[in-house]
Amino acid sequence: MEEMADTADAIEMATLDKEMAEERAESLQQEVDSLKEKVEYLTMDLEILKHEIEEKGGRGSA
Repeated sequence: MEEMADTADAIEMATLDKEMAEERAESLQQEVDSLKEKVEYLTMDLEILKHEIEEKGGRGSA
């Protein structure tokens, strides 16, 4: 009987660990998605700045 109780406790702990891991994974995925958006925004910003620098460089030598 004690063995079954130990098994039930182990299953309960494993279930809780799994739920916590799933929540952590979801949180990390949200962070990844947020950082991807930030990278996309900064990449566009960089391209705009590069274009502006090229335009200024082109005008300066003309």
